[in-house]
Order: sequence, then structure tokens, then C-alpha cells
Amino acid sequence: MNSFDLHMHSMYSGDGQFSPKELIDIADKKGLKIISLTDHDAVKGVKEITELGKEKGIRVIPGIECSTILEGNDVHLLGYGIDIENSYFVNLADRLNKLMYDAFYLRVEKIQNKYGIELDADELIEASHGKNPWFLMWTRIFNDPRYQGIEDFKDYIPGGKRSDPAPVNFFWDKCQAGSDLYVYVENPSFEDSVKKIHEAGGIAVVAHPFKNFLS
Repeated sequence: MNSFDLHMHSMYSGDGQFSPKELIDIADKKGLKIISLTDHDAVKGVKEITELGKEKGIRVIPGIECSTILEGNDVHLLGYGIDIENSYFVNLADRLNKLMYDAFYLRVEKIQNKYGIELDADELIEASHGKNPWFLMWTRIFNDPRYQGIEDFKDYIPGGKRSDPAPVNFFWDKCQAGSDLYVYVENPSFEDSVKKIHEAGGIAVVAHPFKNFLS
């Protein structure tokens, strides 16, 4: 039976860190035969990783993970087998980037108010060179001795049980609806996103349903 991983993120995703080549190398070392690159709201890396996969004998299923809203809740929706040349998905990242940065400013303000940490949102955005500044911000915070004694951070500092990857885990653990760090983002609706995936020839699947609906 072939080993597979159908939920992977690259550096083109808001919560990814590896290049498509690095992901293929990792998949090859793990003996994976089928993978899907499902970057958040982006298909930029799919063509590259597909070509790299052919060189290693790894089948790549085109994919995406869409940020959506369902009944006021954030729900992530996977689209498998989509046409990556579909104009909606090609342009999706650019359309949602403004929402991401607007939300980042609000999150920085909430973090400063709650933890008393001095942050410069503009500097973090500039220093991230087009990537999601959330990663850089929390990497700095969790590695700063001044803040490692904060109770909320103990599991995320280097060596902590939720430290890999700390920025992503902190977001899931501490920044969801109901948290004082939560920021509502007006993402596309769940229903419309399902329709767009189907129109692009894909299959829509709810990502991590236990986090979306049972947490």
C-alpha cells in the first residue's frame, strides 16, 4: 500500500516554512508516494512541486486549503484535484492578503495589551519579506528570555511540548473564537468556496473537522 500525506503546506502558505523542493525531499525520505500541497488560499507552489515530484516518483494531487466562514465560524476547506490555472484560485491569495494584514494589526494590538509586549507591526511585516509575519513575531517572542516566564507561553518556548511549530500551535490553542486574542476575518463563505472548488473540477473536504466543529 502506498504511503501518502494529503495535507501539506509550503512557504507559500500562511503557516508553512519549507520550499516545494524541501517538501519533496522530506516526502521522499519518508517513503511517501502520494502527496497534496494544500497551501492556505494559494496554489503558487503546486506546479513546482508537481514537477519535482515526477523526478522522485511521487504523485502530487493539486490542492488548496481555503479559509472560509460558516455560520460565523472559521472553517478550513480543502480542495483536491482543482485546476490550478483557474482564475479564482490564481488570484485568491492576493485578494485575501489585505484581510490577513488588517487582521495582523489587530492581533498585534491584542497581544500587546494582554502581555505587555512591545511590538512594531510594520517592522514585522517588512522583515517578513512577503511571508506571514505571524511566524516571525512569535519566533522572536518565544525565543526572548524576557517573555519566557509568561504562563501562556510555557508550552511554546524552545523545548516545550507545543513548540514545533510554536507559532501555528499557539494560533490554534490561544487565538480561536472565544479567546480574547481572536480576530474575526471576513473570509469567503463556506458555501461559495465549495462551489468554486467544484467549478474548478475539484473535490471539497472539510479540513481537521475536530478542530473546526468539536473544539
